Amino acid sequence: MTRNTRDSILTNKTNMYAVILAGGVGSRFWPLSRQLEPKHLLKFYNEESLLQQTIKRIIPLINPNRIYIVTNNLHKFELENQISIFGIPEENIILEPQGKNTAPAIGLAAFNLIKKDTDSLLIILPADHHIANLEKFKSLVKNAILAAHKGYLVTLGIKPTYPAAGYGYIKINPKSECRNPKYYKVEKFTEKPDLKTAQRFIKNKNYLWNSGMFIAKSRVILDELKRYLPQLYTALKRVSDGADIDKTYSLFESISIDYGVLEKSRQTVVIPAEKLGWSDLGTLSALDALLPKDKSGNIIQANSIDINSRDITVIGKNHLISTVGLKDLIIVDTEDALLVCAKDRAEDVKQMVELVKKKGGYEHFSSHTVKRPWGTYTVINTGKGYKVKLIELVPHKRLSLQRHKFRSEHWVVVEGTAKVTCEGKVSLINSNESIFVSAGHVHRLENPKDSALKIVEVQSGSYLEEDDIERLDDDFNR
Repeated sequence: MTRNTRDSILTNKTNMYAVILAGGVGSRFWPLSRQLEPKHLLKFYNEESLLQQTIKRIIPLINPNRIYIVTNNLHKFELENQISIFGIPEENIILEPQGKNTAPAIGLAAFNLIKKDTDSLLIILPADHHIANLEKFKSLVKNAILAAHKGYLVTLGIKPTYPAAGYGYIKINPKSECRNPKYYKVEKFTEKPDLKTAQRFIKNKNYLWNSGMFIAKSRVILDELKRYLPQLYTALKRVSDGADIDKTYSLFESISIDYGVLEKSRQTVVIPAEKLGWSDLGTLSALDALLPKDKSGNIIQANSIDINSRDITVIGKNHLISTVGLKDLIIVDTEDALLVCAKDRAEDVKQMVELVKKKGGYEHFSSHTVKRPWGTYTVINTGKGYKVKLIELVPHKRLSLQRHKFRSEHWVVVEGTAKVTCEGKVSLINSNESIFVSAGHVHRLENPKDSALKIVEVQSGSYLEEDDIERLDDDFNR
């Protein structure tokens, strides 16, 4: 490739798009992350969420109106709120009705973008990674773009710095080296080996960590999907042609692009990278490399008192956390759940989340405070036949026009002024005033002011879950 050709490809960005995969939950970061509050939307070590950091990382290479985000329906409104500062159009959010791993998500994006641009080239990035060396990242992506223009599926491989059992590995074929740009053919993929195998891999310079980032043209992605996952390709094409995505997606096999396509395709190549400062933040123990430590190696992000502990991580907000003589532990305290975990068992937190689900608790799904497009609600107390919430509405937002079959609601305004519509009658309810809404009555709660509205809601009835809501009109099209 000549310098003129290289410069022409990199300066002509009209066919380049970024696709950010934001459909995961990050269950190994529980209890910080929940199904409603996934890892990539959290701000746990920075003033920006992982998603926002990913967007900032790619903006120097891709205009915001060419950045697309694949996410779950559940996260649409919080995601819209987080990306608004970048000028990414709302129509660039591609919604999945349920998470089915990366192959369906990437295929859905490729079908969307090939309609807009038959020569589209996609820079595909997970939303929940950390990269410290941004200049190195930009250089790496530019080289990958050049290789992708040759028709390759270009993966980015990270030179290992320790034997990580939680990462996937790529083995390169050293005899296949190509230059300008430099890349290698892939010999094989290995998904999350045991520690002994990872220790063997790190001694072999031909093994790289699989970063989960890759670059390719839409038509190449779709051609390889058609070749290696024909049923998925056909189903995605039906969705692209207008089939009901909810019904179609439920039939998809949950499969990664790595397992389904990359490790089978003859078009897969890898570009090695080192000194990138990369982490996929797969577990809470990954924070060891990111957060500041005291002289005893402890990471303390909480109201904490300690005596003689070493190499512990303590994260909390509301409670005083006191520790004595601990070593190599992770302690995460939230408003409704506490995790105490040995650092070398951080991978097993995902199993803990499954146990929480089986127990029947809500803690895997959300915290006490639940975000909604109109504000938040916090469950204060619950018991047989009643539930108490604190509801906070941001200025000039309103809940849906709705009714409940099984429950009545008593609203007490503690701050601000509430505009309440009930059975067609509109009332303004001020601080220290209240109103009662009977089961079956059509009602709506609204904040008409420029300041926050806070109300205490007391629900009573035979069934008090969130699916006892019949929405008749909704500003957010839920």
